[in-house]
Amino acid sequence: MKKLLQLKLCMLFMAVLCAITTVKAQHYEKQVFRVKFEKSSEHQLTQMKTRLNAHGHIETGLSNVDLLTQKHGVVKMKRVFPYAGKFEAKHQKHGLHLWYEVEIEGGADVLSAKNEFYALSEISTSELVYKKSSRIYEEIMPSGNMTKTLSLPDGVNDPNYVDQWHYENNGQTGGKVDADIDLDNAWLLETGSMDVIVSIHDEGVDFDHEDLAGNMWINTAEIPNNGIDDDNNGFIDDIYGYNFAEGKGAITPGNHGTHVAGTVAAESNNGIGGSGVAGGTGADDGVRMMSCQVFTGSGSRGFAASYVYAADNGSVISQNSWGYTVPGSYEQSVMDAIDYFIAEAGYDEAGNQVGPMAGGIVIFAAGNDADNDEYYPGYDDKVIAVAGTNHTDYKFYASNYGDWVDIAAPGENIFSSTVNDGYSGKYSGTSMACPHVSGVAALIVSKFKDQGLTPDHVRSRLVNTTDPLSFEGSEYWGTGRVNAYKALADNDGVGPAAITDLAISEISDQSAMFTWTAPGDLPNESQVTTYELRYSTQPIDADNFGDATLFVTEKPSRPGQVRQ
Repeated sequence: MKKLLQLKLCMLFMAVLCAITTVKAQHYEKQVFRVKFEKSSEHQLTQMKTRLNAHGHIETGLSNVDLLTQKHGVVKMKRVFPYAGKFEAKHQKHGLHLWYEVEIEGGADVLSAKNEFYALSEISTSELVYKKSSRIYEEIMPSGNMTKTLSLPDGVNDPNYVDQWHYENNGQTGGKVDADIDLDNAWLLETGSMDVIVSIHDEGVDFDHEDLAGNMWINTAEIPNNGIDDDNNGFIDDIYGYNFAEGKGAITPGNHGTHVAGTVAAESNNGIGGSGVAGGTGADDGVRMMSCQVFTGSGSRGFAASYVYAADNGSVISQNSWGYTVPGSYEQSVMDAIDYFIAEAGYDEAGNQVGPMAGGIVIFAAGNDADNDEYYPGYDDKVIAVAGTNHTDYKFYASNYGDWVDIAAPGENIFSSTVNDGYSGKYSGTSMACPHVSGVAALIVSKFKDQGLTPDHVRSRLVNTTDPLSFEGSEYWGTGRVNAYKALADNDGVGPAAITDLAISEISDQSAMFTWTAPGDLPNESQVTTYELRYSTQPIDADNFGDATLFVTEKPSRPGQVRQ
């Protein structure tokens, strides 16, 4: 079971203080911490007007607070979740307006400041701001592999689909056949809907990329570059999302964010590059991607605010290929924002459901430290944590693992887009595994959006339809590797057609080889979701089938194909 870290500081102050001081300073921001005011201080906050005094320190007009702002050299104090225009009432309902970020002057002691602010009766929570990581393992594929054109399955004309072993593994990279997410069969059921928005909390997405532009979310209510919040959502010039890391509407593209986005929803079947999991049919009709930039080349900021923005502006799936750099790190402000996303995604400012799902689902990479520590936010039980596998269905060598991991997905040598119309086939990490699951979640929402869908429905379809993994320790990789086709398949209560041509093609004193024609699922002869091979020294019938020894759970073939 996952655990939610709860710091009951009022009773365990000294013990917690000792624990916190053992965290190395390089793992948290030295000049910034956050506080959450008590609800009882709400009226005072509405009257608070911060200004700099003659010493360059903040004065708020709140006497107890100002004693500490002067003592610790506070030079800036602002809301973690900025004023949100038409969404402000919703934010206040969730207490987001009570969170403030406090910046102290260089050389001041952030631990001391954080702890003394916490002791004030006006403050309910005080926390450090931990550093985050979105590390990848990169090897650039030779450029000659970027232009090959082959006859591809299902008529997919993207020239590098063949490099995406993680979608359809035919052993083209020397791996295990069918060690993939079964995307080719999933596309027979759903390719993605423009009604579904996935927010990419990462580096900026290259919104002009030739293989991404057609599936980008665009805020049509905002006029570009006029310096005005035209749609009254609290943000200026937010066209493709918002750059929280740099505090501006303009997105600064990065390779990590662009690669992740390409896996979620690069345009499929458009004759360019590779395909995205929920990238549509080639007519700019895939799911929409919103760029919530929280990383730049020089740092990161704005994680908490990014979830609230995403929910307010239509996202119902939050894609996160990042995590804290230190096990056990935890920021309540970020978790409050994730709670807001889960509760409020899909609803407008008046509380009416306007999106394809009632609520939101949040998906995180497990991390790349090859250990079983408590890496947040993936460790939190409200989110889905994704571990990584490779092309042999073995564990990705750097993947974190544990009973807190929910599901696995391909994460080694993954082909996708990079900035400036570029491509890479050799990015590895749970950062690359995570968007496979987000993409499949987007397919699920696309297919079932008219059936009263909730985040719990999506979670259930993701984690209960996986392909089992068999390597030692695989029980710590969640329920198994994500299977897009199974996640989309309906159980109509009718079994598939019977196999009528099972035959022995080869036999020896130690083995036998069987052949049969794959059956179709009745009544429409579509591909079956799964079937089992069992053997026994006694005749097998319907009554004792479950008692026979399971040989292997086979991935079904398309109806009419001969299996061996």
